[in-house]
Amino acid sequence: AVVSTQSTGYFNPSNRLTSALQNTKAHVNVIIPSIKANGFYKGASVKGHVPDMYNLSAIRLAKKCPNVSVHEYSRDEWSFHGKGLWSDNCTILGSSNFNRRSTLRDTELGFGIVTENEDLKESFRAERDHLMSFTDKLQSSYRSISVLGFPVMRNFL
Repeated sequence: AVVSTQSTGYFNPSNRLTSALQNTKAHVNVIIPSIKANGFYKGASVKGHVPDMYNLSAIRLAKKCPNVSVHEYSRDEWSFHGKGLWSDNCTILGSSNFNRRSTLRDTELGFGIVTENEDLKESFRAERDHLMSFTDKLQSSYRSISVLGFPVMRNFL
């Protein structure tokens, strides 16, 4: 089975990405920051709710896409803003968060590496596995106020 792993600091997938994830036969692991590892954690005012909105977005996607497993990155005293995509013979690194904002508003740059070199593929797998070693399966938790703010904020996240 094909396995793909994607990491992003801010997970709010566009409709196009959601559709692609729903239609792929691959199993997709998505790595997002835990609420405490999000750069907006403990932010003032509305910013403090941003991590919950991203978790809500991930929870909703996981319900729509049974082939997607969402994992929260968490290390004491660390934040997480890793961006990348890993599959069997390809890695994409760049500035995109694979979210609505990256797709519709921002200018992003990505660099794809496709290889048949076994040493390089092993290096990519080791990098992915190292990231995954600091994750736990997504918990369905967020502050309920985020449900109210999400429809308004969705296009800006």
